[in-house]
Amino acid sequence: MKVSRSLGILRKLKYIFPGSILRLLFCSLVQSYVSYCSVIWMSTFPSSLKPLSKLYDKARTLIQETNRFSLKPLLDLKSLYFLSCSSFVFLQLHGHLPAVLCNNISFVSDQLTYHLRTSNNLLLLHTPSVRSDFNPLTACNRIWNTLPEFVRSCHSFGTRFRPLSLDVPKPLFPIAGLPIIQHHIEACLKVPGMKEILLIGFHPLSEMQQFVQKMVQEYSVNIRYLQEYIPLGTGGGMYHFRDQIRAGSPDAFFFLHGDVCADFPLKEMLDIHQRKSNVLTILGTEATKQQSLNYGCIVEDKESHKVLHYVDKPSTFVSTLISCGVYVFSPSVFSTIAKVYQEREEEIVSGQREVCLERDAIYLEKEIISRLVVEGLAGVYQTSNWWSQIKSPAAAIYANRHYLALFEKQNLNRLTPRCINVKGDVYIHPTAVVDETALIGPNVSIGHHVVIGPGTRVHNSIILGQAKIGSNSLVMNSIIGWNCEVGDWSRVEGTPCDPNPNKPFAKMDNSPLFNQEGKLSPCITILGSSVHVPSELIIRNSIVLPHKELSRSVNMEIVL
Repeated sequence: MKVSRSLGILRKLKYIFPGSILRLLFCSLVQSYVSYCSVIWMSTFPSSLKPLSKLYDKARTLIQETNRFSLKPLLDLKSLYFLSCSSFVFLQLHGHLPAVLCNNISFVSDQLTYHLRTSNNLLLLHTPSVRSDFNPLTACNRIWNTLPEFVRSCHSFGTRFRPLSLDVPKPLFPIAGLPIIQHHIEACLKVPGMKEILLIGFHPLSEMQQFVQKMVQEYSVNIRYLQEYIPLGTGGGMYHFRDQIRAGSPDAFFFLHGDVCADFPLKEMLDIHQRKSNVLTILGTEATKQQSLNYGCIVEDKESHKVLHYVDKPSTFVSTLISCGVYVFSPSVFSTIAKVYQEREEEIVSGQREVCLERDAIYLEKEIISRLVVEGLAGVYQTSNWWSQIKSPAAAIYANRHYLALFEKQNLNRLTPRCINVKGDVYIHPTAVVDETALIGPNVSIGHHVVIGPGTRVHNSIILGQAKIGSNSLVMNSIIGWNCEVGDWSRVEGTPCDPNPNKPFAKMDNSPLFNQEGKLSPCITILGSSVHVPSELIIRNSIVLPHKELSRSVNMEIVL
């Protein structure tokens, strides 16, 4: 009834108000009600939607006829429903749902466990008695997974790294005993003539300041953190802080993404960059033909090593040579970025582009690199060193193993000496207490003030600070969060997600948390901070959110 009345109002007002005002009225009078009704009624009889769909289409047609030059078309009913579902999941993933709504969400059991065998959605909702083409019980997760990656990873909140990123910013998560970006800092300091290191991110200054101060004291180099208050994109952030970057009159500067890990050949990259007189030099590595579609693909001239063609995440095969997300730039790159901004402003003035909140967002891989390639100013340095991304906790386990192996070659004093109860590459913090009968390793990192009981076995895992592992327990392919307690004779075990060893150049797959059926994929086991696991329980291939006390064994579940 309200939609029908609103349609009558719009018909009368279309002769009075311009199209922009009518569009605003449409959003407030019609679209708000339709958005609500579509989510509620999509789980009932499909015939219930026909009257609503007809009214909505009439109102949409009326607005588009009066505002036919608008660059942003109005969504149809199905798209509006998809938007509502994906927005709900986005808010839930980022913790932005109102407290009243969160308090009224009922889960499977009193323990707040989410059993994936009986449900396909992120939250347990009421199951409708009549199925339809659009069922909110299963639609939210399915719709979210079909969205483009740049939408799902909007603002890079580190959601795929949860629950580990709930306690510390993802760049500060310790791998092989050091925060992720400290590995980057140490790699940069190996380059002769390094003057300053700038960290650019969206995390509040209060969360990064202590780490920055510690790095300055430890390495005696100027390190600063520059915070983005609005999303600027990879290229926009660099351009926004161009004055700080050019303050020291550098001949060149490195640009490293914070979620990559590698044996960084930065000195070799700089030598090639200066010798070839490039504006941009990209660090490249080989990948499999199928995995290359998930990265920026490079076609190079084998003799001059100039980049002939670059496509970011192509839909079809281009090349097995991919970008590692590590670059060397000359300061002249800022003039190229300035041209992109100038072209955008001209498009806005001419009406070819709408003014939006992210008008200052420029993405390096999509807008800047391709332009430099066309101008013949980009080169590539191909490396055979180990390289990987850290998108998920499983990737942290993989990176932990390789950084420990790197310590054995370059910084042996960081590793715990091998003995009867320490096998392979192991890092144990000096304040940790490990019983002499426990067997640790290989590929294990143990944080500060951790206590490992007698007879316990720890393999291919990360044990974070102040955790306690009881006697005769097993921890394998897992991450144990801060202040966790695992009782005696308990088993915490996950499934490693390492690259296929039978495929040359295979990289770490960033597999989705849920498979196509909506069930949890086999993965490493993660215990969030302050989780208590009583004695004689088995936790396998599961994720436990912080501050939970388990009372039963868990297999292939997410404990909320």
